[in-house]
Amino acid sequence: MNRWLASGYVLLGAMCYGSISTITKLAFQRGFSPAEISSGQVTFGCLVLWLFALPMWKKLRCVPRKSIFLLTLTGAVFGLTEIFYTLCLSKIPASIAVILLFQSIWMTQIVQMIQEKTWPSKALSISLMSIVLGTICASGFSMHDLKGLNMVGVALGLCSALSYTASMVVSGSVTTEVPSLLRSSFMVTGQMLFIFLVYPPTVLFTASMGQGLWFWIGLLGMIGIVATTFAYNKGMPQISPGLAGVLVSIELPMVILLSSTILKENVSLIQWMGVGCILIGIILTSVKTNQEKTPASISPID
Repeated sequence: MNRWLASGYVLLGAMCYGSISTITKLAFQRGFSPAEISSGQVTFGCLVLWLFALPMWKKLRCVPRKSIFLLTLTGAVFGLTEIFYTLCLSKIPASIAVILLFQSIWMTQIVQMIQEKTWPSKALSISLMSIVLGTICASGFSMHDLKGLNMVGVALGLCSALSYTASMVVSGSVTTEVPSLLRSSFMVTGQMLFIFLVYPPTVLFTASMGQGLWFWIGLLGMIGIVATTFAYNKGMPQISPGLAGVLVSIELPMVILLSSTILKENVSLIQWMGVGCILIGIILTSVKTNQEKTPASISPID
């Protein structure tokens, strides 16, 4: 797989992930709780992935137990990000929470610097500055939001960025010899088990299932769990953590676009300018990186 295709997979996964907030808000408007949505979508997504993986059941015997454990643990890190970010949103304004989450952009660059023992190029530095500036503008941040800021919320936001960074780095490097579909299934299983610690699945056995909850957890499960996890597992092993960190910033423009068109929320000119800065940064980074020599696939059995 070449880098352009791998980058496309990561962009697709990030766009799917960016649509989750809009769909979740629509579900909330219909009276469903965070517990029902969170535990329901991950359960549905896990079941669908394992159904898709049934034809590969024979290959499962060849997967070492250590690999299964590492993949399940990696999935738990994804679940940890969701928990941290949800708690962060409960304590500080969403505009600040988004900025804190997207600190993962420069965190992934630090990881890559440590791994490759090199400094970011001038072009990459300019792209990162464009993305960070765009994130601040697109989030709708204002100085008024800083008044009386809850430091616990800030800490939770930074923790969500750290866990998100860890999940991107690990998903691109752990047991890459395992086929993407099996990797995705094990990772989502880990994510499901972790979320069940916070939101027990007992909420799924309520009257809400008969009131249309199945539709929303099915939609979120397919887009936010199945499509996102599979796309990340296909693309991230083929690109660097730094490029992955840049590409996933497409999530915020996706949130802004869907909020404006579907939720009919007011989006200011500054926010649209921020979206433009993010897109410019992504394009510059992708073109510069993908002009380099394309590496050979590291997942020959996929």
